Amino acid sequence: MLKNLKLIHFTITEEWEDYSLKVNEYNATGKLLSSTIQYKIGSGWTNAGSTINTYNASDFLVNRCIYSWNAMSSI
Repeated sequence: MLKNLKLIHFTITEEWEDYSLKVNEYNATGKLLSSTIQYKIGSGWTNAGSTINTYNASDFLVNRCIYSWNAMSSI
């Protein structure tokens, strides 16, 4: 049974230029969970693509899905 489990989840947002953002989300051990690139269109933001990583209980990468505007792949 797990005791004293603490989940720490954090996000880092980088503004690359005036019209693009990169948002990274990490788990408690600092492994990248997801990364999203967004571009500003008018007054709003749209996703250009995302990467979503899945880890097992031992914190090893078991799946990575990459999404873009018109395609999806999994490696």
